Amino acid sequence: MRRSPWIPVVALGGLLVGGMAACDSSPSAPTTQPPVLNAPPPGDFVLNGRVVGTVTGEPIAGATVTVGSDTFVTDLNGAFFLTNVSADTREISISGEGVLPRVSRLSPGDRDVTVDVIQDRPPFELGFFRELGRNALESTTGLEPLRPIVTTPRIYIRTVDEAGQLMDPALLDLVEAALAEAAPLWSGNRHPLEVIERGPNTRLGQSGWVTVIFPGEVVTGGGCGKATLGSTTGRMELNYLNSGCACSGNVVAPRTVRHELGHVYGFWHTTARGGVMSRSWTTRQCNGRPSMREIEHAKYMYSRTPGNVDPDSDTAGRVLGEPGEIVVED
Repeated sequence: MRRSPWIPVVALGGLLVGGMAACDSSPSAPTTQPPVLNAPPPGDFVLNGRVVGTVTGEPIAGATVTVGSDTFVTDLNGAFFLTNVSADTREISISGEGVLPRVSRLSPGDRDVTVDVIQDRPPFELGFFRELGRNALESTTGLEPLRPIVTTPRIYIRTVDEAGQLMDPALLDLVEAALAEAAPLWSGNRHPLEVIERGPNTRLGQSGWVTVIFPGEVVTGGGCGKATLGSTTGRMELNYLNSGCACSGNVVAPRTVRHELGHVYGFWHTTARGGVMSRSWTTRQCNGRPSMREIEHAKYMYSRTPGNVDPDSDTAGRVLGEPGEIVVED
């Protein structure tokens, strides 16, 4: 994938095909049951903690916890303790049957921690998660780090198109409603939209603002829109004059609005037909909403910090450096 201040990744929004995707859920348990933890010895620097499932909060028994040269296997309650751990040790790793290996960072002097790990079982699907959160479908340079946004964007919807023509208020209502509905779903309920404004001006380039614009001409290539990915400062373009994007009298399909907001919240294209982030869709999906599969995996992504790399390792600095504007075209 090539990057520049404005990077079209793919232009497939006008290609219409069909299908649905589904997933199921089943419990899993460790094959061996470790004993309940005994009390740690007094006097030493002791790191106490628990290992739990991401999203589920279930205790993870039998997981191996490593800090420096010390290791411990969690008990039935997911608990562990490590003694003689240096107060300035930063890295902690978790591994075990049925979980993705996790590497995270400790704060200096931590003595009590809870670390969550992703259970490798339905509804979580690693292959789908890599498409949705790491661009496995279209990247030519390897899996991307996760890019969840860390603050709620403010939305500015332009009331004129780029040629200066007034936009239909009914269309603007549709866009605003679709944005407000999708934001909590894309962020595990962490970042519902709180500020949505309209006007003839722009907030492009203003920190914390995403501006919704409407090109004043048919966009070559037939795409339905594009958006800045994983950033609260950027844009969404909705190509309302492209006839292939209109649905049931709506100049812009609500599904397209939700799709572009998905990019803003850090999600890439998938092969899961029927999902909003699928790179192809049909007119039957004009009012498509994020699928349960997408909603579930959004919870996992929004349980991680920006910069987390595959399969589940947090970066030393925790927060991804400003990568420059990445725009995904649909």
